[in-house]
Amino acid sequence: DYMDQDAVSAGAEDMLRAICAYDDNRMAALLDAEKDAREVIWWPFTQHKMPIGVTVIDSAHGNDYTTFGGQTDGSELKVMDGESQKFDAVGSWWTNGVGHGNADMTKAISYAAGRYGHVIFPEVAHQPGIDVSKMLLEGAGKGWASRAFFSDDGSTGIEVALKMAFRLRQVSLGLDPCKDDLIDTSMIIAGMEDSYHGDTLGTMHCSPASVFNAKQTPWYTPKGLFFTPPTLAMRDGQWTLTLPDNLQPSTPLDGNHLNFTSRHAALDVHERRDGPVAEMYRRHVSAALDGTDSEIGCLLMEPVLLGAGGMQLVDPLFQATLVRECRDRSIPVIYDEVFTGLWRLGAETASHIIGETPDVAVYSKLLTGGFAPMSITLASKRVFECFESNSKAEALLHGHSYTGYPMGCAAATHALQRYKEAAQYDAKANRMREFWDDAVADRLSRLAHVNGVMSIGTVFAVELNPGEGQSGGYGAKSELTARVVARLRASGIFSRPLGNVVYLMCSPVTTRAECDALLARFAKIVTEGVVEDLDSEQAIDTSSTAVGDDDARREEAKLRTTAA
Repeated sequence: DYMDQDAVSAGAEDMLRAICAYDDNRMAALLDAEKDAREVIWWPFTQHKMPIGVTVIDSAHGNDYTTFGGQTDGSELKVMDGESQKFDAVGSWWTNGVGHGNADMTKAISYAAGRYGHVIFPEVAHQPGIDVSKMLLEGAGKGWASRAFFSDDGSTGIEVALKMAFRLRQVSLGLDPCKDDLIDTSMIIAGMEDSYHGDTLGTMHCSPASVFNAKQTPWYTPKGLFFTPPTLAMRDGQWTLTLPDNLQPSTPLDGNHLNFTSRHAALDVHERRDGPVAEMYRRHVSAALDGTDSEIGCLLMEPVLLGAGGMQLVDPLFQATLVRECRDRSIPVIYDEVFTGLWRLGAETASHIIGETPDVAVYSKLLTGGFAPMSITLASKRVFECFESNSKAEALLHGHSYTGYPMGCAAATHALQRYKEAAQYDAKANRMREFWDDAVADRLSRLAHVNGVMSIGTVFAVELNPGEGQSGGYGAKSELTARVVARLRASGIFSRPLGNVVYLMCSPVTTRAECDALLARFAKIVTEGVVEDLDSEQAIDTSSTAVGDDDARREEAKLRTTAA
């Protein structure tokens, strides 16, 4: 009877019309999204002259995108007509920590937004900034760090770290910060081949020439002594150590030093540190450090895993040796943990794997759980004291407008708390349990078209064999890789390869059951990767362009609105 009343009925009809109008506008916007985006957006890391596919994301929740349109093989979960779910297997550029659209995270950020908005940070204290600083100093920085410095992203966090480390190095050399001799433009870093530390001008100089820097600016000059690292991967069912050409033993090594029964054995730095491989590393590093004519200002390295370099698992024994040799020469050590830190590798910090702590370390990406851009650079007391003076000119004069903004700090505080509540977190061991099935890694590593498999923490990567006459590396255009990525996307796994490396990445709060289901789909596609049953042009264009005619979809949306 209530609903039959004229006023109530009219109100309900008005509400229904409003809902239908909203849905009609939303559908029209989704149908035009790809065209509109192509006309106005300059995408990062994208060659616009090449064929590119546009993935239209309508929403995201947990580990999944809800995408509109796109190729499908029918195995995706359908949300509604034209929409389907895809697992975010790249972690939205390695940032997704607590899951997309997380309600508790949204409330934490909203509270900070409502209470503070943004407030200036120099000589200012607010609770979110204090909280996250304490959490990091008592977590990843425990035992060595004393101060937290805020910046806006990983690349600028590294810029800050370089300023800190260079100052420490110059002071250790007896240079007076009050005098011009503090400036030494010939100073270089010690670093890694295939490294990547960001896209700001200073960080670009800290990596060897590559597609990321050499042609990006006329100012680029590599300023480093770059070591080619030995790497670990599972091949033919066994974890093996691969040594670079310039790092070979004078006498053949016993197979037990190059092959390991498990990843745990390969990463056991303490067990291996007195063996012949460690001694070979020591001599190699020592000769290189002492053989350069340039002053080395610091060691800057991505610990354990080179992400943009192709998910290469670096032998931690090599990096531990490098740290110790630099320490012996009073060369400061920076860990670039922008990607690897805060449970990405299963440990809170890579120093727990390497067994050596840095002087400076940089955290971002997982820091805020995937919700806000922010970076924090941790520094030891010794580094902090190098900037203390009666002159402001000798302070660390670095900052940006949104330094330490409360919303980012609140996001970081919530993310760091949430990681230790995750199903995979083992509080007793203070590490994450295994996310990936070793048996699946074993099977994939035995495939003829797979060069190697790497799994650690939340990352599972497969290096595909590009085939005879086809290139490898970041710019690779392997048809096999293109086919695999196309199939992954069609089956509901959103993937972006690194050259011929295809990988999965979950968040620290993902359950083992979710990882098992994801890995099973991934393994099936990789296993069948050599079967050429996709049109090559379709495979190379790993797009998610709309299926069907857009005009027909618009008409369908109008009919659905009219019917409602």
